[in-house]
Amino acid sequence: MKRFFSVNYLVLLFLIGGSTSICVAQSVTPVDDRPPVESYPPPTEALASFSPFVGLYEFSGGFMGQEYKGTLEVKSAVKGYYVEWIIDFGMGTLDNHFERQLRMLTTWDRVNNVYRIWRFETNAQEIMGEGRAHFDGNDFIMEWDMLSPEGKPGTFRNIVSMNDRNQLIIKSEGELDEGGVEMLGVGTGARRL
Repeated sequence: MKRFFSVNYLVLLFLIGGSTSICVAQSVTPVDDRPPVESYPPPTEALASFSPFVGLYEFSGGFMGQEYKGTLEVKSAVKGYYVEWIIDFGMGTLDNHFERQLRMLTTWDRVNNVYRIWRFETNAQEIMGEGRAHFDGNDFIMEWDMLSPEGKPGTFRNIVSMNDRNQLIIKSEGELDEGGVEMLGVGTGARRL
């Protein structure tokens, strides 16, 4: 009888302990009460404006007095939700040569009806964060708020245009909030693909 009682007692403890954890697990409230995020298809129509730029280019030019040479690739990314710009290049002299990569992602923000752009880079990383972007005719203009080397507020800008179907040009400039635009560099891409 004692053995029967102790086995029943253990079973009862197990059931109580198990049901308590089940009850606790089922009574947990969600972290927040937000509705699920609505899923949208890729912004195909808005990103179609980039089709003249899409391709792989031999890319060379100068930026702030230094020559560079490499490749530029413009392609669809993240299942068609973004356009990615990848610039791989070498820069500097034979004695002080370094490899560098810039990546920029562009998408269409359907809520605010604007292009959004982010820039990532290797080596001397400038903290640029998210920028603004828009088309001016056939030119695509990318802009980021940032400080000049002297610490003055301004805008860094890339102006991307197609000279013809096989030649892409990127002009980089800085504009101070107090006025004045300085050309920082020009890169030219010759289409490979």
